Amino acid sequence: MPKKAKRPPAPMPQPTSRSTPWLISLVPVLAVIVSVVAWQQQQPDTPTRRAVSPIASELLSNTPALGTVLTQDIDASDPLWRHMPIQQGMHVIERIDSAPPHPGASMRFRVYRHATNQTIHRKGIKPDTGPIDIAFAADSMAEFRRRLASMAGFHVAPEVAQGLKQVWQLYSADGEPLDRMPMDVIRELPIMIAMEGGKWVWPAVAVGFKRRVSIGQTGSAIELETLALRPLVLRVSPFLTDEEIELILGLASPHMADSPVSLMDHDKGKAATEWRTSSQYFLPSSAHPAISKIRTRAQQLLRVPLDHQENAIQVLRYREAEKYDAHNDYFDMSMYKSQTAMVKAYDHGWKNRLLTLFWYMSDVPEGGETQFPRAGGRRFNGNYAECQGLKVRPEKGSAVLFYSLTASGDLDDFSLHGGCPVLSKDTIKWAANQWVWNKRF
Repeated sequence: MPKKAKRPPAPMPQPTSRSTPWLISLVPVLAVIVSVVAWQQQQPDTPTRRAVSPIASELLSNTPALGTVLTQDIDASDPLWRHMPIQQGMHVIERIDSAPPHPGASMRFRVYRHATNQTIHRKGIKPDTGPIDIAFAADSMAEFRRRLASMAGFHVAPEVAQGLKQVWQLYSADGEPLDRMPMDVIRELPIMIAMEGGKWVWPAVAVGFKRRVSIGQTGSAIELETLALRPLVLRVSPFLTDEEIELILGLASPHMADSPVSLMDHDKGKAATEWRTSSQYFLPSSAHPAISKIRTRAQQLLRVPLDHQENAIQVLRYREAEKYDAHNDYFDMSMYKSQTAMVKAYDHGWKNRLLTLFWYMSDVPEGGETQFPRAGGRRFNGNYAECQGLKVRPEKGSAVLFYSLTASGDLDDFSLHGGCPVLSKDTIKWAANQWVWNKRF
């Protein structure tokens, strides 16, 4: 992250502190073609299917649809299939049904490293990107993980051995953790995804791509639409009901106060209003059962454990001309060196905000967008106050989801974002931050 002298600080995690992508050639898709037809031709009532648990059976029965959603049925001849940017630390693992190259290898896979079909050597990125074919045998999940990581070349940072960074994790194409699944399920899955950062990150596929995510036992669906891949930004719709919004505003309105910021070392002594002019209130999850219900909905959508969420929702109010200059939601420990307790508490930066789910609780006809100045790999001009780049307009009941860390678990400098000034007269922008961390909060 650039160390700009005038860079606005990130918000604090506790109540006391706190252009549309411009080049189509930057639009990648996840580089994998799933053999759905071959999968559907398999017998559905094999002994293996009957032997696995109900959860595993459901996972297997849903996999063809998941694979189709993952690839959006884009053919290998499509030129978009080979474009960058990569999805750093996300590795797509496709099962190959043909016979392994030697008798001792019972499983064969094509691993699309960093979720791309384009092979390239990039400085600072390990392993190299693009596909690699591997084959091996494994009787246990532990052995499967060792062989997969070794043969595919997954990057294991030294901080993993130090207990600071999390161990990589394996998921289904729909974000179901696989580490406790029996090997008979693992052998049958046509698609798996490994996340070096240890937490699920939704595969974005391509700008404009839409997927529907089932929530809860009722099967109600929320749509995710990819708005940018660098950083990863998705529109979430619908997320809140009108009744829930009315309740939240009723609980928060009497307590609104000026929004503070977390001051970096070089900004000590400055007023928060240099960057931020909104009002806020941290609404505890215990304030009403409906808040807990919304938090559970978010957990089911994000595929990240509930205890990784911050304990309160930051409700925000922006009146006319009020704004928040561009900033990052993660904590770059190089900017907080003098705050030793904070550095220790956040595992020297390896414990950090993974994502922000930003709720919109009112419509704003003009202004008030959430801006991403560096979306699409855009070069930043250094003006943190200017509203530029990708601009997401507030739509009541929806949310915008963006990741502050890459799938590798590293800080994403491109997640720089801010709140554009509200330009509509007699209009209040109501919103809320729901922050989710990569470790238990």
